[in-house]
Amino acid sequence: MRPVSKPTLLGSESEREYLALREGIAKEIKPKGQIEWMFLDDILEILWEILRLRRYRTLIICNTIPAAVQSLLKQLTFEPDFITNTQVEADAIAMAKAYFQDAKAKKKFMEILGRVGFDERALEAEAFRLAMSDLERLDKMLSALERRRNKALRFIAEYRRSLATQIQRVTDRIIAEVDGPSLEPSTSPEHAD
Repeated sequence: MRPVSKPTLLGSESEREYLALREGIAKEIKPKGQIEWMFLDDILEILWEILRLRRYRTLIICNTIPAAVQSLLKQLTFEPDFITNTQVEADAIAMAKAYFQDAKAKKKFMEILGRVGFDERALEAEAFRLAMSDLERLDKMLSALERRRNKALRFIAEYRRSLATQIQRVTDRIIAEVDGPSLEPSTSPEHAD
């Protein structure tokens, strides 16, 4: 396999996984020559970015869970009294901060959800709703990357077809040059009628 320069990875990403992906792509594409290796490296970068963004999709939703806790708690405990609403707001903020750090706070919140027939899926749905604009931007980025990937794969196919055509022309010409004289009709006087 052709050596690769050290990839630029984020701190949470594994160089071993990156190189394993490169090896897997190389086994599938079986690049021949520098140009195809360049295409492979382009595809590798695109695939790595697609995988990264797909991981971010889940992380964006997870990072929105505290805001979802706060939002749901305010919706479920809303009181028309302004003074009570101030307390609800403060309680919602405190519970959102404690949700991941305090098992009792999480249990209390889940009990509140359970009283109205909700479970953790309602929380995830609210986090998804709150993250929707970020997720839409992420989806646009993923679509652009997938188009780039498909274009790079088409380039490899076109390059290989073009190369195959060139090789066929050269080999046909060589064969014609080597076999050419024996295929031409003889014009020697002894064969003339």
